[in-house]
Amino acid sequence: MIEDLIKNARLSSSGRKLLTSQQKAFIVEDWESSGLSCPEYCRRHGLITSQVYSWQSHT
Repeated sequence: MIEDLIKNARLSSSGRKLLTSQQKAFIVEDWESSGLSCPEYCRRHGLITSQVYSWQSHT
């Protein structure tokens, strides 16, 4: 599910993936329920650890 969400994210003109606040919250919830450390979760899903921590503090 996370892979599809990330793969199908809109792209900015510079090529960055744009996620909605709901998508970010879903990723944070999935990470927290996964039992993995944030760095391990991010490696598995191609995310940046600092971004996920930032999203966590905003949810």
